[in-house]
Amino acid sequence: MCLLRDQLAGAIIGKGGMRIKQIRMQSGATITIDELQPGATDRIINITGTQDQIQNAQYLLQMRYNMTTDSSLVCLKLTAIQCGV
Repeated sequence: MCLLRDQLAGAIIGKGGMRIKQIRMQSGATITIDELQPGATDRIINITGTQDQIQNAQYLLQMRYNMTTDSSLVCLKLTAIQCGV
């Protein structure tokens, strides 16, 4: 699970979802981005797959954010148990 500032969601999702689709294809992970909940400032990104796929997806997401801004994406370390592997 990662937290994503709502005002920067477009930088990850991209026009028509193209950027997030590319990250999904490159990593092989399943990535979902929740809608913003009332009163919240962050969206939740859920990443599932093998440990390698999850780590690759986190890396690609972080790289995308490093190109956009500083420290906007907070990824929590996932273990194989949490990933269902």
